[in-house]
Amino acid sequence: MQEQSEKELPFQGEKLIQQDEQKKASKEQQKDILQSEQPSYKQKEYWNERYKFKQTYYDWYCGYEELKPIFEQCYNISKNAKILMIGCGNSKLSEDMFDDGYINIVSTDISDIVIEQMKESTQKKNKNMTFEVQDCTNLTYQDQTFDFVFDKGTLDALSCDKEEESVSKMLKEMMRVCKPQGSVVIVSFGQLHERKMVFQESLGFKQYSYELCQKYLSIDSQLTNIMRHVSNGLPINLVLKNKTLLLQTLIELRSVKSLLKNEVIQSLAIDWEQVTQIENIHEFQIQDEQKLKDEKDCFQNVENTSIEIQQDTNNKNGISNSDQNNQLANNPENQIKQDCSLKEHQTEISNKKQEGIDQKLAHQQDEEEEEEEKVDNLPQQQNQQIQEEKNKSESSISDQEEDHDSEEDKQKKPKFRRQTQCFIYRITHKS
Repeated sequence: MQEQSEKELPFQGEKLIQQDEQKKASKEQQKDILQSEQPSYKQKEYWNERYKFKQTYYDWYCGYEELKPIFEQCYNISKNAKILMIGCGNSKLSEDMFDDGYINIVSTDISDIVIEQMKESTQKKNKNMTFEVQDCTNLTYQDQTFDFVFDKGTLDALSCDKEEESVSKMLKEMMRVCKPQGSVVIVSFGQLHERKMVFQESLGFKQYSYELCQKYLSIDSQLTNIMRHVSNGLPINLVLKNKTLLLQTLIELRSVKSLLKNEVIQSLAIDWEQVTQIENIHEFQIQDEQKLKDEKDCFQNVENTSIEIQQDTNNKNGISNSDQNNQLANNPENQIKQDCSLKEHQTEISNKKQEGIDQKLAHQQDEEEEEEEKVDNLPQQQNQQIQEEKNKSESSISDQEEDHDSEEDKQKKPKFRRQTQCFIYRITHKS
């Protein structure tokens, strides 16, 4: 027996080495999938690796507490409605809705791992909920099966791949399985001008009606979003160790909290013709301002060149600088032409701006824009305090993260947009 055990020891050692190598390979593979520069959010492998190591609940943007007033006040969703949840992930939304009486929910995701996790979690709580593996771009359900089809974040994830085909397929599938009297609701970070083209090319505006409701993010999402913004994407653990970044985060969070208490929930119909007119006016203004800037630069370059040529000529002829200045003052023709041209362009811009004022959105939309400005523009004193603290901490941040980056790596780093609200789009069949 002793001889046999001694013979088995080398084999056991080899097995341990093989297992260790397999674990290392698995970790490297997971790192490659999750930390690639542009992860493929439409691939099952990415989400399986992600959920394999993150088995806790997490809600993107907002949870049921924030969405409940919209469901009840704006969309009047019946507790008996048959609901399809697209890309449920490890969100607690389905379970919270189930606890509130929505017992006819089918929650789906492309990741079989997260679906099994959600099944086990709800079964342990004796909740008879339905979770199924589905590809949102190729659903297996029959036409007109559900009263309400809901997505929170899946459209945004697919949009990150910059592959319009996947996004288009998803929207068409959601509308296909939705009943004629039902509705599709999408919670997104994409603002109206960012989602307009997607809706237009995928579904069109003739067959469907669109509504928009803006909602502040949950406190948890606000905190994460602010941290990512103030640090420009540093890992959260580094932000938590940096007092300056924490101060910036808390100041912004306090500003947002004061607005959450007075939030007005309303869903407004989208007039796509009016949106297009405003976009065109804005585009014309940008073009005119750019044209004016280019002409200024052009005149400046011509003037600088003329001065250089004149200086060279004067130097050759022995003319002094004072004589040169007198010559320029006595010959103001170029300056007059420049002033006239600039005045003409300024007049054109003023006229087009006046036309834009006459075609702006209704009073309600103006109020929404003002509300957004209140959120985005912190008080001046807070901004000054943030800037001072930020300047002090630049060296410490670079020691932690940026000193080891090459110029090419720094250029690749994403710029995180500060956003306090999500945009809830409702799509219905026109009667």
